[in-house]
Amino acid sequence: MASLSMLYASNYISPLQMPLATELAEILGHNAFRFAVTQELSPERKRIGWGQVDYEQPWVLPVHASPERRYEFERWLYEADVAVIGDRDIDMLRTRVETGRLTFHMSERWWKPPLGRLRLLHPHFARMTMQFRSLAKAPNMHYLPMGHYAASDMAFLRVLEGKMWRWGYFVNAGPGPSHDRPQRPARILWMGRMLPWKRVDTLLRAAARLKREGVPFELHVCGDGPMRGKLTRQATRSRLTDVVSLEPFLLAAQAREAMRNSDIYVCPSNGGEGWGAVISEAMSDGCVVVASREAGAAQVLIQDGMNGFLFPTGDDCRLAKVLAEVITKPDLGRRVSAAARKTMLEEWAPVVGARRLVGLCEGLLHSETIPRFENGPCSPIAGRSSMN
Repeated sequence: MASLSMLYASNYISPLQMPLATELAEILGHNAFRFAVTQELSPERKRIGWGQVDYEQPWVLPVHASPERRYEFERWLYEADVAVIGDRDIDMLRTRVETGRLTFHMSERWWKPPLGRLRLLHPHFARMTMQFRSLAKAPNMHYLPMGHYAASDMAFLRVLEGKMWRWGYFVNAGPGPSHDRPQRPARILWMGRMLPWKRVDTLLRAAARLKREGVPFELHVCGDGPMRGKLTRQATRSRLTDVVSLEPFLLAAQAREAMRNSDIYVCPSNGGEGWGAVISEAMSDGCVVVASREAGAAQVLIQDGMNGFLFPTGDDCRLAKVLAEVITKPDLGRRVSAAARKTMLEEWAPVVGARRLVGLCEGLLHSETIPRFENGPCSPIAGRSSMN
């Protein structure tokens, strides 16, 4: 058991945070760890299953629940040896910086498209950014970027050189792909909210190319959202209704089961995808993941051609070529699938992330040799030039 106390603060409690929090609580001890939840879940978050998380754990601290809980949170904010803060809350970060205690800000990318850095033209965002930049100069402030472009965006501020450590969401691995799959065409899967920046239209155009080329496949598109009607019409116009099925939104357990029964998972999102936990989940469940380079997790988790594949956002021609290669070369698919699962089990498992974070904190706190990891969570991120 480590000899430090840690506050891990996030705006929401979610299935994406709990696996890591559970491991941190086990390593640090329940009396030395608090997972603070600063906001109540919205109805939309509850609808997709985020409410099915255990608030009764002794280390879960719902800040919004009562004044007593707020007071407990403030005490931990002042006194914890380490704070990992996911909220973009300047007052919270300032409090920690002024204590002189080790503090990590954790976030997905700040400059998401389509606005990107044009957000700085808004007075509120510009003021917040300048305040954060000032706080980030403090020696006790470090950064955990969740995704390649989160690190790139933060490098723009030129204040966290040598204090950025690779990070992301952590998911529990399932039993792996099903080994008793019936004889059928290759099964391709996409799941999520049907939003413009998810770029499901790219996947449908790639599917049309595969069909014209005679490549056997079936594509399952599961979800709901404002783009559903448009995607349905696209599938009909492209004469894909015999190979593409548009299905309802799947809750967490159903989604993981669908991944285990699929061969390929495609994440065609653009840079609006801050992380993309479906990439982590699909790799853990043994899918061959084909992801857009702009999706936040893609360049962090995937070595192109080794444990997955990357393609330029919106390039349906390249996507179709990759899919055709995986479908027509079963040995390639099996090799990549095994490598993907190995990456998630050995580098990106929640217990690995928790141990590495605690080890990093101990090194920083006690001026010991900081553990150096070549890849995966808590590996150091170099300067601005390497982000481009």
